[in-house]
This record gives sequence, structure tokens and C-alpha cells, in this order.
Amino acid sequence: MKNKKIVILLLCLFLTGCSEKTYTVSFDTSGGTNINSIILKEGETIKGVIPPTRDGYLFVNWLKDGIEYNDETPITNDITLTANWTIKPSIPKTYTVTIIADEKTEKIVVKENEIIKEPNIVKKENYKFLGWYVENQKYDFNNKITSDITITAKYEYNFVTITYELDGGEGLKAKKIRRNTTVPIPELPVKDGYRFLKWTLNDEDFSFTTKIKKNITLKANWEKIEYVTLNFDTDGGNKIEPKTIEKYSKIGELPTPIKEGYKFIEWYINDKKIETDITIENNVILKAIYEEIVNE
Repeated sequence: MKNKKIVILLLCLFLTGCSEKTYTVSFDTSGGTNINSIILKEGETIKGVIPPTRDGYLFVNWLKDGIEYNDETPITNDITLTANWTIKPSIPKTYTVTIIADEKTEKIVVKENEIIKEPNIVKKENYKFLGWYVENQKYDFNNKITSDITITAKYEYNFVTITYELDGGEGLKAKKIRRNTTVPIPELPVKDGYRFLKWTLNDEDFSFTTKIKKNITLKANWEKIEYVTLNFDTDGGNKIEPKTIEKYSKIGELPTPIKEGYKFIEWYINDKKIETDITIENNVILKAIYEEIVNE
């Protein structure tokens, strides 16, 4: 009987020594995706367990009793591990702003809802800068960036206006020319009873070789036309009607009087022979001088 008890005791010890110990590892994911408990043999580790996920958070590590747990620690008893999280940093959206000015292009990356500083104006010779535009709308640099945009510098030919002050004359209208160019010489204006003299700018003679940088007004200067009368004394010849010419103009071609029995020689003024290229300042009487025709 005593030997039988010994055998049974040895058998129990053998069976107990042959069975391996196991432990349960439970997971508290603290709001993350669920992880079922696992059973590990004594001495195994949790390495290889896929961590949970949680919207808006990043998994940091496992905690045991509030202390960081090393996933290579051998298991020696039942444990519960708690997930440790940190708030996932938000990554702002970014957009590309393309800036085009005078055929030069620059691209900058801007965070969503940021604003950008207005670029420096790129000067363009003989052009006027109108502003920065997105498509056909002027861009407001106080606007927040919410999409990819292209901002373009808009220009126009920098024209200046030439205005003609005709002082009662007619024949010319205002003209636009490109800035920093010369004014084409215009046709002469006309004014009844007056002779055009010159153009002035700010009461000074204007030169058409001057390059114009701003709007100007050219003023027409006139001289009143005065007339004188040429009266013809034909000394018994045919009647010749008086002739009116501009004062100070050349006398020009004169008629030839006819007097029977006489040959016309020339015209005289105050007993002086006149030439057709002289200028007349006052009303005058031209007297015909003849030579008698003698029949032999």
C-alpha cells in the first residue's frame, strides 16, 4: 500500500512538470480599435502584436499600471495593458500661388487660409501698371488662400493725351500717343479771318522733337489777317476793278490795261516803278504808264 502511494505521487509530479504555465494578456485600447485578449506561455512576449488605431490620435506605447511597458518583457503573470495616445498633429492643406509679371513666373506654397503679401510692382517701360488680377477680377490681397490660384500683373500701353486748344479755329481733335514718344506734326487748323502762326505749350514755343511724358495741351496762335486794296488808275484806259490782297503779302501778277493808241509799259506807285514781288502794307493806287504808238 505504501509503495502504491509513492507511485501515484510521482505520477502527479510528472504530469505537473510536463504541463506549461500560460497567462492572459488583456488590452485596454482607451477608445482605439478593439484588441482581443491573448494567452501566452510563460516567458513569451507581446512583441508582434499590432497596435490599435484611433481617429485623430497616434499610438505611443503600452502602459502597465501607468508605466511604459516594454513589449520584449517576458510574461510571468496575467496582465492588462493600456494604450497610450497622443493627439495627431494636424497637417494643414497647402496651395500653390503662381505670380506672373512681365513674362516672369514665381510659384509659392501657401497654407490654407493664409494670406499673401502683395508683390512688388514690376515696372514695364512705356506701360502703365493696372493692378494684380485673377482672371478678369482685381485681386484683393486680404483674401485667404483656399485653392490654387494664378495672380497676374496687368498692364496697358501708357498713353498720354495731346489736346489742341484752337481758340475758335477748327480741324483738329485730341490725340493719344504712347508715353515718351514725340507728337506727330498735325495738319494746320483753320480760322476765318486769321492766319495760323505756331503752337505753344504753357506760353512757350513748342518743338515737335520733344518726347511727351504726360498729358499736354497745345495752343494755336493766330494772326488776324488784314487786307489792303489795290486801286488802278488806267489814265484813260479801260476800267479795272480794285483788287484786295492780304496786308504784307506780295503784290503778285497785275492786269494789263488797254488804252487806244498807246502801249502799256508798267505800273507806278507814287511815281515809282513797282515789281510784282514787293509787299503791300496800305491801300495804294497803281497808275498805268504808257508809250504812245507812232504810226510811220
